[in-house]
Amino acid sequence: MEEMQFCLQSLSTLMKPELAHVHGYFREHFSEIDVLVYFRPMKSRLESAFQERLKRRMTRLTDRYPLGYAGRVRMLDKVFGEERVRVYRYQRDDFPDGDVVQHFMGEVGEKFSYENAGRDNTSLSLPAVQLLYAYKKQYPHPQQEDLAVVARLSELTGNPLKFHSSLFQELSTAKESGIRAFEERAGFSICEDIEADDDYGIRDERDLLSIPDFALQWLDENMNQGVLARFGIRRPKSIADKVRLLA
Repeated sequence: MEEMQFCLQSLSTLMKPELAHVHGYFREHFSEIDVLVYFRPMKSRLESAFQERLKRRMTRLTDRYPLGYAGRVRMLDKVFGEERVRVYRYQRDDFPDGDVVQHFMGEVGEKFSYENAGRDNTSLSLPAVQLLYAYKKQYPHPQQEDLAVVARLSELTGNPLKFHSSLFQELSTAKESGIRAFEERAGFSICEDIEADDDYGIRDERDLLSIPDFALQWLDENMNQGVLARFGIRRPKSIADKVRLLA
């Protein structure tokens, strides 16, 4: 049979009956099915999950995130077979040019081409996340401009979003037994130095709303002045309304 590769990020959200349905579908077309799955270290996972949720809707900094890594791998093993499930640590420093797509292609024996490469989720800088949070706090329900706002905020550079160790400990729901079970199956650690970013890590909402002056200046310079002139709108005072004018 012809060999093919698929990127199915939704596998990480499916339950066992749904995974079984996926497996059954592909078994009709392929005799061998391998699953390659990447897991972030726990603190990085929480930071990434918060940002990705915030891009779509208002998210509180204190919202919890499940870290059921051991259960997820057990589920994949049962459906696809443990010998067919290959588990990797999501660590950009371990990937060629920091690119997980290149790593994936190499693992399945295919040549990587930048010409045909897609982009993974673009991470926002900390100041961009701070502006987005201020925007979502005032406009918690979906707005027509949301996608365009996020795209514009991706242009704002700065430190990455990192949680202070105290916030990570407050949010983490992972149990030691689950961590050990996963690491034994995976063959690598999902722990990391949780205090490495404490110099500038976010502790609470007050930190998240302490937007640096350079980011506010960038916002003033990049919001759509044409809209103000076209509709005779006064220059907005709130940060949220200025962010909305980025679109």
